Amino acid sequence: NGAEILETRAGVQTLADKYIVVMNDGMSDKDFDSHRSWVNRTHRRRLIRRGAKAMGGMKYTYNFPTGLKGYSGHFDEQMIKEISKRADVKYIERDARVQINAIEQQDNVPSWGLARVGSQEPGGTTYYYDSTAGEGTTAYIIDTGTDIQHEEFDGGRATWGENFVDDMDMDCNGHGTHVSGTVGGRTFGVAKKSNIVAVKVLDCNGSGSNSGVIMGMQWATEDAQSKGADTSVVNMSHRVAFSQTSNDAAKAIAEGGVLLALSSGQDNVDVAEASPASELSICTFAASTEQDGKADFSNFGQVVDVYAAVDGITSDKPGGGSQVQSGTSKASP
Repeated sequence: NGAEILETRAGVQTLADKYIVVMNDGMSDKDFDSHRSWVNRTHRRRLIRRGAKAMGGMKYTYNFPTGLKGYSGHFDEQMIKEISKRADVKYIERDARVQINAIEQQDNVPSWGLARVGSQEPGGTTYYYDSTAGEGTTAYIIDTGTDIQHEEFDGGRATWGENFVDDMDMDCNGHGTHVSGTVGGRTFGVAKKSNIVAVKVLDCNGSGSNSGVIMGMQWATEDAQSKGADTSVVNMSHRVAFSQTSNDAAKAIAEGGVLLALSSGQDNVDVAEASPASELSICTFAASTEQDGKADFSNFGQVVDVYAAVDGITSDKPGGGSQVQSGTSKASP
């Protein structure tokens, strides 16, 4: 019968002629290599002999330590039909647009989020935390990049990891630096002595692809496991409509012993319609108000694990200094 080409859900902004292919569970590395060689040969033949529309072919290869195997690329419809006939393919999904969650920004507004983390009741003005302050732990920020030279990271706690969206190893948007500062900045961070690793998957406009994000997830997982999964956390503060591949990648991170913290999204819908926030094995954060109510824009539902402060959160900005941002992106860090 062949592999299923998953139906695209409402609200998903797909990328033309771009697909993610996921292999059957338990596939060996040898068989995976053989399959990809077949894809490359078949794709080249189609371009040369059949006059097929020029496509880029395979781009990213996924091979998570805990078993998820697959790849993404630029293929025409006929090539996807050929791939779907293979008995070793589990499913195929259209690649989709991914976008950051921040919804507004204003300057010079005091932050209340840290005080809320350190208080049992709303209205607190002091942040209480353990003196270790996250020292020895590492947070992988899968986002728009991070200004690793920012003074809030004490000249070395923030490092550059990998880039899966462009050729600029910098945060030209500001979202990722703000998230990183909320996690580990000296002044605004929850874990003020933690290490930050920048994994860039979103461009200057805060936009990227699901396939690129999944590649960032794999890189972070492998790096975390090489350094000690039990002292690592992966943060993702962006949104994509439901994607089975994204959920499977998130599950692979959790099965590898790494905590994945994810914002729920801000479409005011059940989080079951968002990815990978709907994956049960990760920690999903929704947005709360200063009075501990649900923020009116926040996603919700039984899958949500924690509600956290998101409105008027002060943190770092590229080039130095600070700025205020709001949105569910601020909940998970």
